[in-house]
Amino acid sequence: MPSIYLSPSNQTWNPCILGDNEAVHMNHIADAMVPLLPINGLTFRRNNLSMTLAQIVADSNAFHPDFHVALHSNAAPPETAGRARGSRYYFHTNSVNGRRMAEIMAANIKNIYPLPASVQIVPTTGLYELNQTVAPAVIVEIAFHDNLEDATWIHQNIQAIAQNLVQSICKYFGKAGYIPPCMAGTLRANSAIAYSGLQYGVVCTESGNLNLRASPNGAVIGSLPMGTQVIVLSGSTSGFVRVRHNSVEGFVSNAFLCLCNQPTLPFSAQLGRVTTASGNLNLRSAPNTTATVIGSMPRNSTLIVKGSDGDFYSVNFNGTNGFASKSFITLV
Repeated sequence: MPSIYLSPSNQTWNPCILGDNEAVHMNHIADAMVPLLPINGLTFRRNNLSMTLAQIVADSNAFHPDFHVALHSNAAPPETAGRARGSRYYFHTNSVNGRRMAEIMAANIKNIYPLPASVQIVPTTGLYELNQTVAPAVIVEIAFHDNLEDATWIHQNIQAIAQNLVQSICKYFGKAGYIPPCMAGTLRANSAIAYSGLQYGVVCTESGNLNLRASPNGAVIGSLPMGTQVIVLSGSTSGFVRVRHNSVEGFVSNAFLCLCNQPTLPFSAQLGRVTTASGNLNLRSAPNTTATVIGSMPRNSTLIVKGSDGDFYSVNFNGTNGFASKSFITLV
């Protein structure tokens, strides 16, 4: 099972223009990533705010991860303070795998960062966290926290950024990148959409595809199958909403778009661990011992516990939903 060392910034002294600091919002992003890693078959270790940079690197090296991901936000030098924008991905110049992860992350973040042309990958030999980690590493500078537009984007889009990073990590390891669909707060189709920061939408035609247009009522430039998840970039204009899908932007009719107010796992979900004495734990289709076995979970594997039903938990294991006996699961 691939492993990640997750290293959100410990720079509590690095102020954000919105009043908090770099460590706060990078740790929020890490918080949102953590539930998504085990359901995608990824193990991880995470630093904590009390660690120095040297301790973080030593902890990562002791863990022997397959990849080291450092989460940061940026600040411009005094002469351009508050005016720079962009999303940057640093890797060691001599690291082939570091470059590959940086390229994947940079390409993927263009789907949600408002200035795709300002996304860069940066080879370097001058950063301690890239030089001293045994595993290949990337330092993510997600955006500029001293710029009002970039800082606002970070604050409004913690969940979307976390999902985007997890998808990139999954792609690096050859995984599909399962992100739970809209779990709560869905605005049904045909409602006027007021834009309040980047959100997710799902194409909810009764059948067939939804046209993607160059402008409201403009030329058709593509089609989106029923169930396709898109990024919502604007409110309704003449019955149309601007969206982005796989780096392509266009307009769709909001008569056939459901807006997702919460596109990821609710934070009330908990991690669990399989604690059988030996062997695997059955994943079943329903909360009883006669229900069909739809999978098995090895001893000590991690899963997401979404709810409770009698003697069973409703769980998600590596992207598959089902039920498992409470007797063999310990909440962590």
